[in-house]
Amino acid sequence: MRIGYHTNGMAQHGLFDGLKLLAESGYRSVAINVDHGWLSPNDHDVKSNVQNVKSLLKNHGMHCVVEATANFLLDSAFANFPTLMEHDPSLVESRMRYLKYCVDVAAELGADCMSMRSGVKPAGLTFEQAMSRLVEGTEELLLYAAERDVVVSIEPEPGTLIDTLGRFDRLLHLFDSPRLMLTLDISHVFCNDELPLAAQLDRWKTKIANMHISDIRVGVHRHLPFQEGQIGFPLVFDAIAAVEYEGGIHVDLPDHGSNAATMIQSSFRFLNPLIEQAKAKHLEQ
Repeated sequence: MRIGYHTNGMAQHGLFDGLKLLAESGYRSVAINVDHGWLSPNDHDVKSNVQNVKSLLKNHGMHCVVEATANFLLDSAFANFPTLMEHDPSLVESRMRYLKYCVDVAAELGADCMSMRSGVKPAGLTFEQAMSRLVEGTEELLLYAAERDVVVSIEPEPGTLIDTLGRFDRLLHLFDSPRLMLTLDISHVFCNDELPLAAQLDRWKTKIANMHISDIRVGVHRHLPFQEGQIGFPLVFDAIAAVEYEGGIHVDLPDHGSNAATMIQSSFRFLNPLIEQAKAKHLEQ
């Protein structure tokens, strides 16, 4: 397990200052959300920025994942729009260009994966029609990713087409691939009441490429700082250690960018002893 941080919770920091702050705070992984100012394809000198990020991560011994979850990068008026399921082929192509760009960034950085969400089902589509379009787009993306040796993972996100682990399972029944993996958000498992967590971790352990973590209250999709929700984290990390997950666990606090520096430091102080205790306990068993 490597403690990481999701950059959607530090958008008010600059790219390099933000990454240096994480490294200096003890983090060994970062989920880079490709967005305005964070390796966006529209940013000035983005190619050199990617190379500089690569060097910075290497110098600090940090891993990364690339998160294709920018809210308003493709459309300034509508969040997370367009998706791969839109009626207009040009809108679908816009999303595909962004996703393929994120794959390219992941390949250059040697990222653990490129993580994405399904997006919200467009009006006028049945669930089955939307799934068919998502499968078609994902197949194209995975072929592109395979040529670049990049793993693609999907994050079940409340409010989107693939909103639960159950829906992710249904997607795999339509289209499964060794390169199609899972981004497991611990807080979403509690929010969606898909418990017990230990059973879900055991079921999906061979598919998990990336994890997000925060506190949360059951049934309420709002990411909270640790100890402000209902999650019992010692049991969470015991369960993660039991399935021998070795990737990044990224703190996901998108609503706390205004006090990101405090959240970065307090989250690390909270998580580090819990993870070390869980690792030690697992080794003793």
